[in-house]
Amino acid sequence: MTELERMRNLSVPKRRIDVVVDTDANSVCEWEIDDLFALAYLFGCDKFSVKAIYGAPVSSEEHMQQRKNGIVNILKCCGKENLLDKIFEGPYGYLKDEKTPEKTAAALDLVSRAKQYSPENPLYVIAIAPITNIASAILIEPGIAENIVIVWLAGHAYDYKDTAECNLERDMAASRIVFGSGAPIVQIPCMEVASKFFVSCKEIEETLLNVNSIGNYLIDSMKFLMKQYYENGGRVLWDVTTIGWLLNDNNKFMTSKIVSSPMPEYDKKYSFPKDMNKICCVEHINKEALKKDMFDKIKSIKFNYEGVLN
Repeated sequence: MTELERMRNLSVPKRRIDVVVDTDANSVCEWEIDDLFALAYLFGCDKFSVKAIYGAPVSSEEHMQQRKNGIVNILKCCGKENLLDKIFEGPYGYLKDEKTPEKTAAALDLVSRAKQYSPENPLYVIAIAPITNIASAILIEPGIAENIVIVWLAGHAYDYKDTAECNLERDMAASRIVFGSGAPIVQIPCMEVASKFFVSCKEIEETLLNVNSIGNYLIDSMKFLMKQYYENGGRVLWDVTTIGWLLNDNNKFMTSKIVSSPMPEYDKKYSFPKDMNKICCVEHINKEALKKDMFDKIKSIKFNYEGVLN
């Protein structure tokens, strides 16, 4: 990959793009409610052609089914049942070390799919979970790194006290593999950046109630999964920011900078080796603009599902 190609692929794409999503969406876990909003936002946008959805690591078969149910429910409510056979399962657990991949259905699909792309026409990987599947795919076939652009919610701002954030820390081996792979990466830090994207439950209910099936599903999920947050007024919808960056023409939703990639270390700190490639790091979120666009895109989904959800 040339430096010109890298810089281009670290810029917001202006055209319609092919994407895959690596998610820890779940039908019963309160922490994953933001994945549901991110997927709904994604499906409300004409800019994206979604090719596959990957399930992030789980600890049990029950958890695997809950993860799949969360994804399936979103697809049904958004009228995207054509993608039901494009859900690929991830691993049971995280990488054992920095050399051994988990040859999951998700990782193998990414290997096969990414080979069809190039630095001139990359596949965009929206990562809103621990990055085990993507690291595994790169370990299996390192050459795919130049054919993809990874947009990842992970870590904290570089001047924050540590890197102890779940998407980065839960699989530190995978995080280090991806940062060291040479793939173009757009990093959206959590604390001090994405943490600003707080949305109130009142706003969600007033905006999405009885608009369409996905709006009602998100509200029902919010009430079920966000009891603690509902009582406290709302929560941060972290994962939505990845979709926002891909729609960020003219910096209307956020600002970012090109930096030398950090390397997350096992002591929960960043190091900054001199030989790292450039990445794009988001610095600031325009909360109100992004929130309005998210609501507008979700409301634009003109589909009403009449079946039974899991």
